[in-house]
Amino acid sequence: MPALACVRLEAEGSGLGLAAFNLELGVALRLDAAEVLPGSAIVELKALKAFASSVKASGDAVVLATKGRALAISCGATSAQLPITPEEQWPKIPEASESTLQVGALELAAALKAVSYAASADETRYNLNGVHVGEGCVEATDGHRLAQHPLPEALKPLAGSILPLPLVAELERLKGGEVTVNYCPRTITATCGSVRVFGRLIEGDFPKTSQVIPKKSAFRLTTDRKGLISALKIVELCAPKRSHAVRLTINGALELFASDPDAEAEGGTSVEYSEREAVKGGGDAVVLDVNARYFLAALKALESVAVVLEGLDALSPITLKSGDGTGGAGLIMPLRI
Repeated sequence: MPALACVRLEAEGSGLGLAAFNLELGVALRLDAAEVLPGSAIVELKALKAFASSVKASGDAVVLATKGRALAISCGATSAQLPITPEEQWPKIPEASESTLQVGALELAAALKAVSYAASADETRYNLNGVHVGEGCVEATDGHRLAQHPLPEALKPLAGSILPLPLVAELERLKGGEVTVNYCPRTITATCGSVRVFGRLIEGDFPKTSQVIPKKSAFRLTTDRKGLISALKIVELCAPKRSHAVRLTINGALELFASDPDAEAEGGTSVEYSEREAVKGGGDAVVLDVNARYFLAALKALESVAVVLEGLDALSPITLKSGDGTGGAGLIMPLRI
């Protein structure tokens, strides 16, 4: 369907509306415009973006006008004519449902960003390809890691819904003010200012994550979050390229260690690196291997100064929490090497 690769422009009143829709996700917004004559045109998004990129530094106004079956567009000395797709091919974005809630744009974006990194990109596990709105939290998992964040009070009516990642990405981009969400069992429409986002929800059952969250821990350590991120980035450079495995040794301090045996097998030299981080707390000595990229993503999602690490043993998941007790938590399954 050619129209799915297009954007619809509609001049009306004192503005210009833009809309794109791929049957699963739709985005519509409105821009201020001058000297408006009513009309519409559907053109290829790729071509329109290329033109916009070429003139974005000019500072001149963009002029658009339909000429037969083409859209004439000009900005300063640059001009182009883009072919118009017939109006009857345009798949109209569905109207919003009647059930409504309101939530702050910043609060919504913060909750989604705190967990969306853990969602699965594996299309065969479609029920994990998004963010689940649970009873008391929003959460995401790919089967190897889990992220949870306290559920904003306003989102409680959406409990049980799974928001697909493309929809989540657009909701995270909404800035400032209140977001009005119209919802039904299969779709939601979010409106913030002049921007409207439509998305179809994922149909399926989200796994019961409470079964994988440890009920007790053998160690509990607190350390500086940014310091740990810096150390982990350095150690990860020496980790195997396939597994990104980093060894954590927890015994009064936190030691990070990585080596890449593949470098030696390819005729190079095996590289090893270790880093010790100052910590507070204690518990049993534990050695476990984790995916460094998963660990980094979980650390970056937390915003506190300190981070708390908890775990039971080398075969149990390690949990990351904010040092100030606010925000959500991340859980990472250890690697079995």
